[in-house]
Amino acid sequence: MSRQPHYPPTSVALELDLPAPIQMRRRAEICVPQFTRARDSHAWWIRAVNASFGSFAPVGRPSSDIWWERAQRLNPTAGDPTPETRAALDALTQSLNDDAALNFIGKIAAWLDCGRMAATHLRIEQALREAPEIEQTELPPQIFVLGLFRSGTTILHRLLGEDPDNRTLPHWESFDPVPTPEGPERRQRKLTGFLRLADIISPNIRAIHPMDAYQTDECRGMFTNVFRTPQFNVQYRVGGYVDWLLEEDATIAYRHHRRQLQLVHHHRPHGKRFVLKDPTHTFFVDAILEVFP
Repeated sequence: MSRQPHYPPTSVALELDLPAPIQMRRRAEICVPQFTRARDSHAWWIRAVNASFGSFAPVGRPSSDIWWERAQRLNPTAGDPTPETRAALDALTQSLNDDAALNFIGKIAAWLDCGRMAATHLRIEQALREAPEIEQTELPPQIFVLGLFRSGTTILHRLLGEDPDNRTLPHWESFDPVPTPEGPERRQRKLTGFLRLADIISPNIRAIHPMDAYQTDECRGMFTNVFRTPQFNVQYRVGGYVDWLLEEDATIAYRHHRRQLQLVHHHRPHGKRFVLKDPTHTFFVDAILEVFP
């Protein structure tokens, strides 16, 4: 018998002595049949486009050199990527070419995502280089929510985020942690546009992991900004890249993660503790304990 997952869950009555009221916003219930192939979650017209144009290369063969070149052209004063991030994008690019078997839309998505993340990485490094005191920023104590995919960690994380003493990362802040003089609105609008596009391409994803730009979300972006996370295998099926990543020192990714946390907390400090969540934290507890003692 197939299971029909629902979000949000059935309402329950809670009588807890909470430090602040929890504001619950009702969402339209979405019921999605269980599926084992990613394409079954896509809109019908996306499946039709992929079936018709799957053999075409709309944007050329994935190339890390081209992505870095374009990122530097968009950010001419940002400098070069860190060597470990360049190596990671090289490994991901090779696996995209060798392992991923991308469909038509997937090829476009990989080009857009990798180019955007390369540019974000350069801007992060520029921000840290121009204000070296940021890396001396003291972070509040951290709580890491551990648990595998689909184990309930998202609702736990967002519940903890309702406590004003808990500092979490709204989606827009991990997506692009570099502050700008005009404030966060530009980053929020940009992410909102990306999420609307994702809803059009794969509307059923909202039943699996509902997202908006302002809601507490995973720190996934702080790993994709340095191209070091198993999450890429969820998107692209890049087995060769995962093999490479698991041979690497995981503290490299977590040291970059810590620097980005310092960047956001330096410019927007609040809370008595950081509450952080990503399913892949579960695989790297030793690295977390070394970088966040």
